[in-house]
Amino acid sequence: MLLSSHFCLCILLISLFISKKKEAQLQQKGFRILNEYGSNMLDKHKYFETHFRNYGFFYSIKYLIESGSIVKKNSNEINADKALKLENVLKGLQSYVNTIEIKNDSSRANNETKKDLLLSFRFKNNDPELASEFEKFYRSNTKDTTIALILNKDFSYEVPISDFMQNLKFDELFENIILFDTSKVYYNTKPGNLADINNPRALCDSAAKQQGGVYEKLNISGQDKHVMILPVDFADKKFCIAGFIPDVDYQNKTRTINKQLLMFIATVLMLVFASMPILKIFFIDDRERLKARDATNNAISMLFGIGLFLLLIIAFSKKQFVDTTIQHRRIHAISDSLCANVMRDIDSIKTLGKAIVNAEKSADSKLANKVISAFESNVAFTQDSNLSSPFPLNEIILMDKEGIVKKAYTSTPFSDIVKVDLKERQYFINIENVNNSWPNSDGLNFYIESIKSFNTAKYETAISFRTTNPEMPVLAITSKIPSLYSQVLPNDIEFVVINKTGRVLYHSIQEKNLHENFVLECESDLRLINAIRLNAEDETIVKYN
Repeated sequence: MLLSSHFCLCILLISLFISKKKEAQLQQKGFRILNEYGSNMLDKHKYFETHFRNYGFFYSIKYLIESGSIVKKNSNEINADKALKLENVLKGLQSYVNTIEIKNDSSRANNETKKDLLLSFRFKNNDPELASEFEKFYRSNTKDTTIALILNKDFSYEVPISDFMQNLKFDELFENIILFDTSKVYYNTKPGNLADINNPRALCDSAAKQQGGVYEKLNISGQDKHVMILPVDFADKKFCIAGFIPDVDYQNKTRTINKQLLMFIATVLMLVFASMPILKIFFIDDRERLKARDATNNAISMLFGIGLFLLLIIAFSKKQFVDTTIQHRRIHAISDSLCANVMRDIDSIKTLGKAIVNAEKSADSKLANKVISAFESNVAFTQDSNLSSPFPLNEIILMDKEGIVKKAYTSTPFSDIVKVDLKERQYFINIENVNNSWPNSDGLNFYIESIKSFNTAKYETAISFRTTNPEMPVLAITSKIPSLYSQVLPNDIEFVVINKTGRVLYHSIQEKNLHENFVLECESDLRLINAIRLNAEDETIVKYN
């Protein structure tokens, strides 16, 4: 009896230790998610700054047309082909962007008093040549006012926070995530799960007092919630991001015992139970006499114990040698298939890129012939809705030394009226520097980057090549490559492609593309880090996410 009491006490202490450890791990994971969420907000803000630098002029034109400040010229006064391309770009602009004309400081103040938080991005035209280009298609609707004067005004492009926060990484750990400051809550991932916070200032103050965020337990609308709060500087203001976990879910995640530990405890208890007759012989009192049935019980106990022990050995051996081997073979087979599919798709783009760079027309590639002919002509931009080789492509573009697009053959709306600046893209920077690009067996350097398109705002892959043309030294081909974005996988398998720092470039859960660091999510596993550092093939078990 004393032995069993000590055993139960040990189990209780182990359970408490495991629960405390799980609580610490859960909170650490929660703050990591919030930190990544904040980093993704900063990256997306930077993306919009570049997007409006490239396409802000089009938003201004759309606003001026809708406000009646300018009107289209008659069809007989304009180049119909260029006008159609311009119209297609205007139709493809993000519908949630609100363009306003900045007349004085009061107009901005009025916008800041609106109920929803609007992120403002400023743009002012300083290029007189652009105004003259647009004069070919539009005229002023006001006397004594020219297109140049109208377009030289100061414009602001406002993105509602509800649209801005879409498609950021959101792990299933939290019931919902909110963005707030000292005055109010601006965004909630799942509004139905949480009433408005009555006193956000108190939460902000508590987070500001502790570096790295704060963990609290709150009662909201009669329900206990575990909340993790992280301060973040965003859009030149101070905000807080908070993630909420219902108390029931928190208890389930931190109070449960690992299945393997439960099996171990159950096995020990069964062995102890089966060994009771044998233990009686060892711990029998000096004055107690053994009975005939003790020998029978002892024999049964030995048979039962040996049988149970053999079953455990067989089960362990099967898991260790049979099941593990089958899983290893399965993982290797799926991995090899994934890699083969990706390499096949990339090789097809590299073959197309080589043909375009070398201007090699061939009967085997009708697309390459079309692109070469288009690039050799005086036409700057060509749209082809059936752009595929052998899967759909988005854009094939030529850039100058400054990263400005000079030639484009695309399936998406595109116009050469406004300069598209891509000098900040890694596929341009690294292909410009031969040492940072990747050599191919045929001597054609290339570079691959996972991007979010400034044009379509969708995720895709860009593969760039170094050309022999000194005026336009960079060729880039973009596509949502099927093997990276729509790979067919078993239900229990996920895949991820990362760079050397662990940044997720592609994930079978597409919301995590460019929104997660795989190494950090694996708790900076040393074996994983060494495999990446040594560029070695390895197989290991990691704790992910």
